[in-house]
Amino acid sequence: MFKKLSLIVLAVLVSTAALVPLAAAQEPTPPAGERNRNRAAGKVTAVGANSFELHTRSGADLKLHVDAATVYQDIQGNPKSFSDLKVAGKVGVAYELRGEAAFARRVLILPECTGERPCFYRGVGQVTSVGDNSFEFTGLRGRQWTFEVDEDTRFISRDGSIRGLSDLKAGTPLFVAAWKNEDGEWYALIVRGPVLPRPTAQPTATP
Repeated sequence: MFKKLSLIVLAVLVSTAALVPLAAAQEPTPPAGERNRNRAAGKVTAVGANSFELHTRSGADLKLHVDAATVYQDIQGNPKSFSDLKVAGKVGVAYELRGEAAFARRVLILPECTGERPCFYRGVGQVTSVGDNSFEFTGLRGRQWTFEVDEDTRFISRDGSIRGLSDLKAGTPLFVAAWKNEDGEWYALIVRGPVLPRPTAQPTATP
């Protein structure tokens, strides 16, 4: 069972950052009043004495400073430390700007996936069917997934149309962030939708 704090952190770090490559966006720079809402996810490229560097999913390079107030956790809410940061490891970060410097407030250390099958999933697709405590999902590449849902699953929708499992219907387009437990079952952490389909190129009229 995931701790509530872990889910909140994951929602902040991943729900937006994971959608960045779909929109081909750059790292946002929020107004000063929202500086604590900065977030990024990606791969660690260097670790210094009191800082680390991150290559984000949007392709940006970010240097993050740490201090005594920085909190480190894994995806299950277990405490971690600066020493757990490794080059090539994947993390999610909530950070604030102090002048031109970025300071990490929370660092979510994502699991190291081994073997052919991943242990963490983020992607967009469509619901194919809904069960009592799970739903079937087809990703953009056609792969089928079964995601379990529990009290820690967070449902997000801008229009309020998706508040829980009962609101999902076959064909609903979603973004899903999920984690595979030790028993090999996939649990949905974030279910966000409905998401807009990717724009398709329009044919060019010929005179």
